[in-house]
Amino acid sequence: MLNVLFSIWVTASVLLIQVGVGLGFRAFKTIQFVKEAGGDILKGTQNYEVWFSLYSKATPILTYLQLAAEIVCIIVFFLWYFFGYVKKDKKKGTYKRLGLKFNKTRYIFFVFFGCISIGALAVTLNRIATALMPKAAKQVQSGLQSTLSGSLIIGLVIAVVLAPIAEELAMRGIILQHSKKAFGLVGCMVISAIMFGLMHANPIQGIYVLPMGLFWGFLAYRFDSVIPCIVCHMFNNLTTGVIDQLSYGHPEIVFIVFGVLAAFLGVRTGVFNLKEKEKENEDGEELSEDR
Repeated sequence: MLNVLFSIWVTASVLLIQVGVGLGFRAFKTIQFVKEAGGDILKGTQNYEVWFSLYSKATPILTYLQLAAEIVCIIVFFLWYFFGYVKKDKKKGTYKRLGLKFNKTRYIFFVFFGCISIGALAVTLNRIATALMPKAAKQVQSGLQSTLSGSLIIGLVIAVVLAPIAEELAMRGIILQHSKKAFGLVGCMVISAIMFGLMHANPIQGIYVLPMGLFWGFLAYRFDSVIPCIVCHMFNNLTTGVIDQLSYGHPEIVFIVFGVLAAFLGVRTGVFNLKEKEKENEDGEELSEDR
């Protein structure tokens, strides 16, 4: 139960930071306008509302605030993950550089095919959820437009680079690392995926990100590193729309074909052999500097 509460707390922290950056900006600017109004709180607040309405039309201020929020999230969760888990593993002598664990070329193809398959499944689930919940679909679209509004480049940097880093540090970094001893592979995969869905705060994204969260959770557990998850998250955020276009309206076929390829490679490379992974952890092989 404590592990579940901890996972909820980490997820809530992501949302609180994002909301807090916006509220902090609002409070800072409101105080400025109140001072300019001679201490009149009502007039200062009204002046701020007018200013914000005009300023947001002239500049992509919401995008900038989202950018700032993601940067703060990355700093907070990187420090939390590093000092809470990586540094402790180094002291125990159980830390290994990713290159020593991700040491087969076929692992790369397994992850690549898996990403494409899971991305296609997410597109399929998105279509189904959108058809069932059109109002929620409009909210999702509105949120995406607000992130990308005014500055496409910054919006893409947020969606493809910053958000994956921040979210994976929290979900497959902190939550999964904290829960894997208590719940094992399946349990920590499920709980990190559910928290990942809840973090998006809308039913449609909460549904279609679940398979991604499960796959990335497996990678984090198998290779004991958050880096493959970050790379996969970036790849999927960048290519999901492309997969939809290249599949000619049939992403489910892409899901099946590449899923079979990934499963085949997973068996051939022994990536599903968790006994070997557990043995490596128990042996505590050589230390390294990078995870």
